Amino acid sequence: MKLVFTVLVAFSGVAASPLHGQQKPSPLASFLIEAAGASAGSFSGFTIAAAALDNCGVDDLECDITHVAAATTIATAGAAGGAIVIGKWAGTEPSTTGAIIGALAGAAAGLGAWHFVKEEINVATSDTGSRVVFAITQGIVTALGSRLVRSLAK
Repeated sequence: MKLVFTVLVAFSGVAASPLHGQQKPSPLASFLIEAAGASAGSFSGFTIAAAALDNCGVDDLECDITHVAAATTIATAGAAGGAIVIGKWAGTEPSTTGAIIGALAGAAAGLGAWHFVKEEINVATSDTGSRVVFAITQGIVTALGSRLVRSLAK
């Protein structure tokens, strides 16, 4: 609950980040901050959606696709929101449009990474490991989108 309160206060602009009194973060630091926020938002969204949805039967492809679509949609909103909220809190000046575009592209990249580690090279044997791979991939692409659009806007 404390984390939710902290995020809400940070998003509202009421509380300033400890970084606001210092100089603006470097481009690399801005990217890493936004990627961390987007990855955390993506992982949280995907995990919450997966926990809320009922398990599908063994051969229920329609159920599987519906659950993946719902979890990916919520993770995408979490990734964009995480990059924007944490970026604003840390003073990185994130691009809202870029974060949304990056989160959408990151969802596709995350699903591709999930498939790669789960099916192709069989590294991630648990759903949690696959969710981490998905979230990090989506977080990186979300931050890339935010930073790219921000740099083009200047």
